[in-house]
Amino acid sequence: MLLQELRIATASAHKQLEQSLALQSQAFTLGHYKNLLLAWYKVLQTLEPRVWDHEEWRKLGVETTARRRAKLLFSDLQFFNLIPSLRPEAPIDTQFGEFPKSFAAALGCAYVLEGSTLGGQLIVKTAAHRWNLHPGAGATFFAGHGSDTGRLWRNFLAGLEQWDTKNPKNATAVTDAGRRTFQIFETQLSKSICNLHPSKVAR
Repeated sequence: MLLQELRIATASAHKQLEQSLALQSQAFTLGHYKNLLLAWYKVLQTLEPRVWDHEEWRKLGVETTARRRAKLLFSDLQFFNLIPSLRPEAPIDTQFGEFPKSFAAALGCAYVLEGSTLGGQLIVKTAAHRWNLHPGAGATFFAGHGSDTGRLWRNFLAGLEQWDTKNPKNATAVTDAGRRTFQIFETQLSKSICNLHPSKVAR
């Protein structure tokens, strides 16, 4: 089953990313949270169209409009007046190359992006408890799809299973893409948060 293969293939990278973020640590400040938003935006502005523009999603019955969440990130950044800061050190396209080019790679990437709508719930709770942030007030993006999160996740999984049934020999391309997506986030987040000099943390 492709879902199980994805979970196994990305488990190590997923754990590494969680450890790098250290969300439950008191050292994770509001400044780090703001930089987390900035890092996500830098990645999503390139990834989302490459992932969700594929015509194959429609054929699999996977909804795509609501899954384009860069606009939610943008609203959170507006809340913190961080829009002028959206200037990546290098063009994000050169960091990604053509990834994800194939639909198999888009599936693996989408697994990580959509999975983040589930994991983001923990970040929302942390943001509310520590800084009184909520959806519509600085914590819109990590709220995922709101009350529709569960339904859209199941819709994605149904499409993933349907594709796997028709393409049983292409699982490696999907799992490789899942790992690479986690690595992309790890690299971008380490630049923005983990190795961030205190003087450069967003205030």
